[in-house]
Amino acid sequence: MKRRRICIFCGLLFFILFSVQSHYVEAKKAFYAKVTKVIDGDSLKVSNEKKTYEIRLYGIDAPEYDQPYASEAKGMVKNIALDQQVQIIPVEWDKYNRLVAIVNIGQSSVNSELLRNGLAWYYPRYCTMRVCGVWKETAKEARNKRKNIWSQKKPVAPWRWKQLKYQMK
Repeated sequence: MKRRRICIFCGLLFFILFSVQSHYVEAKKAFYAKVTKVIDGDSLKVSNEKKTYEIRLYGIDAPEYDQPYASEAKGMVKNIALDQQVQIIPVEWDKYNRLVAIVNIGQSSVNSELLRNGLAWYYPRYCTMRVCGVWKETAKEARNKRKNIWSQKKPVAPWRWKQLKYQMK
């Protein structure tokens, strides 16, 4: 009886570790896909011959749907990415099973274009790769030029916006 439990436990452990490992490996391979849907300013869907992925743009946070400039951020992503072939550079999977990634179009990324145009915040809590230093400066330049979200007197970052909404409930 005890031996059977140990065998079942080891089998389950092996299955879990194998599943997590294969998920991790899949997340680290760059691939090409077509953007099929723009969900909001920092989320989109892409498809290739193998699979459809929901992508969360790495290192940035675009305005929430009920914040100023949310529709402009979504519109910009639609204009530059919808129906385009893009390169996906996976970073990790988030808790909502979205692939967090850098999305490249040509020599630029959707992530950096949103920052450059003042349509997203640089997200220091989750941006730890080497490129994040460049993105921080890109966001600072947009802020200094008072582009879009930075034209407001007191812009509220999306993570703070969600926190304030939650506190009001």
